[in-house]
Formats: sequence, structure tokens, C-alpha cells
Amino acid sequence: MYRIRRGEVSDIPVLLDFRGRMFRSMIGDSFDYGKYREFDKKFFERNMEDEGVIVWVVESKADEVVAGVAVSFYDLPPKPWNTEGRYAHIFNLYTDPDHRRKGLASKLMQASMKYAESIGVPHVTLHTSDMGKPLFLSLGFEESNEMSIVVDSPKGSPFNEV
Repeated sequence: MYRIRRGEVSDIPVLLDFRGRMFRSMIGDSFDYGKYREFDKKFFERNMEDEGVIVWVVESKADEVVAGVAVSFYDLPPKPWNTEGRYAHIFNLYTDPDHRRKGLASKLMQASMKYAESIGVPHVTLHTSDMGKPLFLSLGFEESNEMSIVVDSPKGSPFNEV
């Protein structure tokens, strides 16, 4: 039996563990998340406190957090399909390998989208790995024309080493 609940600041350590595992699975085992952990810790503390980021977690019957997702909220100028200009970006979706293939990621995504809708956010975005793409397509996400570039990282940042 699993239970979905809203994440709390006390969940940050497990979210950071999941984030490290997620990056290692995408970048490779040589990725040293320890260099970035403190940046992420500050981000989650700052943004969860003011509800700029909402986190959902799944607990097992042993009260262990086994999956999680985060949603960041932001504004852009209005567009014809989003006249309020409010957006949500889903990130950090991760399920512990021992608990995969049980629908947990789908339930976390549904909770995230339902919450966004409940606060009047009509447009949800995300980035995906190859592994996550089938799930997102099955939930109605569509591939888009979005492009991105990293222009610079602050001097001395470990992000320059990636």
C-alpha cells in the first residue's frame, strides 16, 4: 500500500538523494552529485518555503519515501492559449527502482497536474529522459518546439565542470 502526500522541508534529504540518482542514471556513474547537493538544498529550502515549488512524495507502508516529484510555478507574458501567463514546470520525477512499474510516477504526475489546475495554472511543461517519455505521452503531453541553451555558469561553479 502506498500513500501520496505533499512533500515537506523535512523531505529535502531524500529528494536530494533521488535527484542524485536521477542525474547519475542520465549522465553516468562517474557523475559526482556531491558537488551540486548544497546548491539544490538551498533551492528546495528557499522555494518550498514560499510555495514557488510544491513537492509530492509517495510513502510505502513502512513510511519510507519511495518516489517524488517537484513542480515549479512561474509567469510569462500572456499568450492566446494562456491568457493569464501562469505556468508550471514539473521536474525531479523519480521512483526508487524497487518500487517501479506500480503506477507511482503516473499518480505523482496526476497529483501535480491536478494541483496546478486547482490554482489556475493552465499550462504544464517538463523535460524528459527517454525512459520517462512514454509515461508523459500517455498522460497527454506533446512534444514541443522549445529549445534551450546554457549561456554561462557563475565563475567557480561546479556546473562549469559538467
